[in-house]
Amino acid sequence: DGMAPTVSAGGTLVYRTRPEKTNRLVWVDRQGRVLGAIGQAQSIIRNPSISPDGQRVAADGADANSGFDIWIHDSRGTKERITSEFADRRHPVWSPTGDQIAFDSGGSIYVQPMDQSTEAKKILPLGAVEEIFLNWSHTGATLLYDFLSPNRSNRDIWYLHPSGAANGSPLVQTPADEMLPQISPDEHFVLYQSTESGGYLPDIFAVSFPDGKRKTKISISGGTHPRW
Repeated sequence: DGMAPTVSAGGTLVYRTRPEKTNRLVWVDRQGRVLGAIGQAQSIIRNPSISPDGQRVAADGADANSGFDIWIHDSRGTKERITSEFADRRHPVWSPTGDQIAFDSGGSIYVQPMDQSTEAKKILPLGAVEEIFLNWSHTGATLLYDFLSPNRSNRDIWYLHPSGAANGSPLVQTPADEMLPQISPDEHFVLYQSTESGGYLPDIFAVSFPDGKRKTKISISGGTHPRW
């Protein structure tokens, strides 16, 4: 793209170009120091998810003139697309064994084998109105997700057993927006972000899993994107 053009008396055109914007995944320690990069630069990189072995990062991203797909950035300094372009595939999460990735596409949940031996399998057609955020349990037995269904006005948190269940079950379903679920390592509790408190910022809550009967507010003055 050219901007701010001007022409000299001799007819020479001068203009300013817009630099190409790229994103890069980097490792950062708990003090905020950048330790190094992983993978390659890309026009857009969102929602990174570290593999169980710590050598790869899955993310939804896009290069120039492409739609959002799932890409793998690895410690060798390479990146690889594992889904088809122009499919609007987002929010990848690894299985605990690192051989599969679940993601959201078109309001449904898919699972893609990492060896790409087969096409991505749709395991739950939700018809979600907006993006779906996923979290896979440490044992692989449970996949949590939040979504906004066509017949509700707020996001809710559900879960399913990806190995066989055809339908999901609700965990937190209230008039507030609940999203970004994160199951604990022992799979007894789920953290999530909610607008239940009615403040300017959402808050973080913990709920017992899978009964959903015990709920505790974790944050004091708002919080987002919980992690164990």
